[in-house]
Amino acid sequence: MISFQQFLALVIITFFITRLFKQKNKQQVSNSEFWLWLFFWTCSALAIIFLKQLDHLASALGFTASGINLLFYGAILVLFYFV
Repeated sequence: MISFQQFLALVIITFFITRLFKQKNKQQVSNSEFWLWLFFWTCSALAIIFLKQLDHLASALGFTASGINLLFYGAILVLFYFV
């Protein structure tokens, strides 16, 4: 069951993806920017939809925190990789 906060986040992500497609049609974003942002928003939506499974994965990996913290740790690792 999706909570109200998850539903609201998915509505906002849908708005951003729709806006992204409009910008792509108007040639306001490049092809690489379009795919980067589409990948980002799709991953964000999937993380929100599968939040309970992420909680189970976090506990299976030995983290005492929730799955959202696991995503945060992963994002920090990716940022360090790019720097």
